[in-house]
Amino acid sequence: MLRDVDGLTYRKIGEELDLPRPKDFEVKGDYARVRQMVSRGRKIIFLAIGKDGWRRHIEAMRAEAKRWNSLSDVEQEAEGFVESLGLPYEETLRIAEEENSRMSRLKAEDQPETR
Repeated sequence: MLRDVDGLTYRKIGEELDLPRPKDFEVKGDYARVRQMVSRGRKIIFLAIGKDGWRRHIEAMRAEAKRWNSLSDVEQEAEGFVESLGLPYEETLRIAEEENSRMSRLKAEDQPETR
């Protein structure tokens, strides 16, 4: 998913997974181990759902990532509440907005006045 959905390079995936750098990293600048892991992972997925199934799944995940990234921090927080608390979205959005407003007020109160 990090490669096919997020579009990360093998190098970035290796860093993201906190894998040790290969001995030839300074020469090649690549993580051969990550390349192999991605290849094995794809083979397993292709066997499970097929290449077309994986392509459709990738498209759906990219669309969801785009939707998620278009949400404000408060909306993302509300969606997290929906998943963890099982409350209706409108209720969790109200709670998240109230919390965001409360935190903004507290920050403003902690700011020293400037003259």
